[in-house]
Amino acid sequence: MTIVTRSIGLKFERFLIDKFSSLEDNTPNRKVPDFYCSKERFWIEAKAGNILWGPRLKEYQVIGYTEDLNEHVYHFLGFHNFDRAYNRLVQKTERGRQTYLDKNLDFLEIDIVNPQILKRLYLKERRINEKGSINYCTLKKSVFNNIFENREFKRSGKLFLPEGYYDFSREDYSFFEENISGVVFRGILRREGDEGIKSFLRDNKLIF
Repeated sequence: MTIVTRSIGLKFERFLIDKFSSLEDNTPNRKVPDFYCSKERFWIEAKAGNILWGPRLKEYQVIGYTEDLNEHVYHFLGFHNFDRAYNRLVQKTERGRQTYLDKNLDFLEIDIVNPQILKRLYLKERRINEKGSINYCTLKKSVFNNIFENREFKRSGKLFLPEGYYDFSREDYSFFEENISGVVFRGILRREGDEGIKSFLRDNKLIF
């Protein structure tokens, strides 16, 4: 992870703590996801990326925790508008970088994704680096647009619908979208289940 990537990730974590004050920050402990909600007993993995290409996930952040923990990790994926990051974020201290990001970076959209759906997306969209040693996955905004709008898309010259390509049933999931102070919050959650995070989102006026 580069300094620039780490600083933008820290900015996103600060954004979430400011928005959701009940979250417990686990950032220093990389054996567990970034945040925990003790009231509703679920975890959050927070990842941010430019809105043009999306957040980049590593395998351990999706399927690398214990099997029981993986089932309770929801991904909060932030899409920001901070272009040319490596040319602009050159301040020498973390405080300086965070001050600059506070003035120049906005999160335009946050996608909140159920762990089962996120795993299916990861397994279909992941790639191997040039050395063949690291699995990673960049989730573009268009991936979620396709799912939310149930629209066809191309892979290897063939047309697919999201359900068939990612192997899930839309009937099993509910979708929500709210614009809060200029930030679009979208979510994919199970119709039956995910009660803890649903309660959390209701408390924070994101679903009703």
